[in-house]
Amino acid sequence: MPRVSRARLAIALTVLLSIPVSVSAETPARSVAATVKKPMLFVARLVTQEKLRPNIDDMLQHAPSAKALGAKWNPSNPAWEKARSVITGRIDRIADLYGDSADYTAMLQSEIDRTAPGEQSAALAKMLSSAAGPSILRSQGMIQFVSTVMAEDPNGPKIGDPAWREQMRALSTLFKDRAGAAFPPDDPARAAEVQQYFGTSDAAAFRNLWNGVVGKIGVKLDGAINLVMFDDREAIQRELDAAVATAK
Repeated sequence: MPRVSRARLAIALTVLLSIPVSVSAETPARSVAATVKKPMLFVARLVTQEKLRPNIDDMLQHAPSAKALGAKWNPSNPAWEKARSVITGRIDRIADLYGDSADYTAMLQSEIDRTAPGEQSAALAKMLSSAAGPSILRSQGMIQFVSTVMAEDPNGPKIGDPAWREQMRALSTLFKDRAGAAFPPDDPARAAEVQQYFGTSDAAAFRNLWNGVVGKIGVKLDGAINLVMFDDREAIQRELDAAVATAK
């Protein structure tokens, strides 16, 4: 992964970073925060990566140093992913720094207090600690990822079209392939309980919490990435040129 100075990323994040904050489970709200913190950051990161994918691929396709390669320079070239990592590695580093910040912890707790006050937090905590909780958490994470990416694509297919269903399947598969480290495993035996939960009023509070947190993380990441791309542009160009130079 390319090295990016902590000072630059700290400026880009526009927050005061601190050591990771330990979230205790003294209250239902804090118990919820401890459970959803990592999964929500993961989904926001994945949404950002997918949203920027066309821009990154366009940048790579039109890299001046790749012009001499002609048709050989495309996503099937082994050096393409190395070049992509010049950008995606920075996105990952920014997300990691934000995930370890006091700003994220405070925002998450505030969103829980806003969307699930009082007894609703207790209900969420009870659900997440139940036997079906891990499967419900994973299902909501996938729903959030797929729906957010598809909603933010202005050129996406119309709802119900074959292309729309195909995109939904592709994004669901992408989530399943990458979610292992951030989410507990799914339990197919809990499928009926998961479906039943999403038909309750408690599910609306959980959905609103996800919308609020993932949306706010996305705003932070977008702003930070824009600043890093500008501030680190010379280093990015050098690293892209070096990656392209390994293409055959």
